[in-house]
Amino acid sequence: MSLQTAFALHFDSLNATKTGLRFPKDPKDPTFQKAAIRLLDIAERLNIKYTVFVIGDDLRLPENVDTILEFAKKGHEIANHSYTHKINLGYLSEDTIKAEIDRTHEAILKICGKEPKGFAAPNWSGSNRLLKILAQKHYLYDASFFPSYFIWMLLFKVLLKTYKNPGACKDLFQRKDWLINLAGKTGPYFANFNDGKNNIIELPLPVTDTLRIPCWHTMSLMLPPSIFAKVLKNCLSRDYFYYIIHPADVLGAEDFDLSDNFIKSIDRISEPASLKIEKFENIIRMIIELSSETVTMSGIAKHAAGG
Repeated sequence: MSLQTAFALHFDSLNATKTGLRFPKDPKDPTFQKAAIRLLDIAERLNIKYTVFVIGDDLRLPENVDTILEFAKKGHEIANHSYTHKINLGYLSEDTIKAEIDRTHEAILKICGKEPKGFAAPNWSGSNRLLKILAQKHYLYDASFFPSYFIWMLLFKVLLKTYKNPGACKDLFQRKDWLINLAGKTGPYFANFNDGKNNIIELPLPVTDTLRIPCWHTMSLMLPPSIFAKVLKNCLSRDYFYYIIHPADVLGAEDFDLSDNFIKSIDRISEPASLKIEKFENIIRMIIELSSETVTMSGIAKHAAGG
């Protein structure tokens, strides 16, 4: 049984997936409306708090700001998910990474009146360069590393959708964390730097003990239920666990115009929302039952750091 469990909501709008996917100019995006309402309702009924990793560029729209404010008012943690969701963020220059972090940091501070203390890189594109910048800004934790070779399968799957865009394909495989994907640490750890001052807790994506099978909600949609249940229980046997979810996990066919080619390219979007929500809630309930305590990502980082 996990000592502490968190629910990490990567609050990606459809616009965040536009790279290489022929994103329409002005799509009807239910992320900040229908998905948010459903997720807030589930959180209230099940008495959980999300850590909401928000993309700064999405906060240019007043209605999106209102949604994030609603999460914050209800006690959910608001964290940084970069400004433009660059899929090769950890590979980029120090100035570019810093700008991506800073712009969203300032937007969250302005909206919520509180600085974010956590970060998660798009596409799990982490690097030591990224960690150092976060540490210098006194972030408490980072959740950008994917310590499993499964990332290569995930990248190949995305490649099948982006192959018509050579630039997107190149960005997809520009990474600085290949060794971490193969043999990185699988539990929380301090990322220490030479100056001895700027330290940060890394919270890698939860994976199983032996085969390093990653565990987040998308895997429940890809694996047979019996196998996913074993993966989930194995990961929950550790002291710390967090479960990544996305708005699309509670959106279904009735929320979109399925004649749109871009919409049709989204995985499992043709399934009814009611079935997806039922499955989502059942898994959340299972996680709660197998956890001693549910907290935010900051809660896990503080506890893991001994604070």
